[in-house]
Amino acid sequence: MHKGLKRFGVITSLGVLLVLIQGALVTNTGSGEGCGQTWPLCFGQVIPIDPPPETVIEFSHRLIAGIVGMLVILMAIWSWRTLKHLPETKSLSIISVFMIIFKDC
Repeated sequence: MHKGLKRFGVITSLGVLLVLIQGALVTNTGSGEGCGQTWPLCFGQVIPIDPPPETVIEFSHRLIAGIVGMLVILMAIWSWRTLKHLPETKSLSIISVFMIIFKDC
């Protein structure tokens, strides 16, 4: 077994769980507009200065979701290259990258 790939998969899965929990927090606190309409910026700033609590909640969700999205893409590439002998690896890697890129469309 590929121990590094397995560990990376567990870390990535935990990251996705964190993003889901943060998404629920954003919804339950009404913080969806905490950064305004200026995606990917937060009220026109890369890092908001002296933000209210709803901005902190929304900004942290955006930040973690972006990092975890990159982890999922790296996981797909690593899996495809390492486990190319397994037929489902290619299709599942493509689907995971597609879902990360087009999740908000």
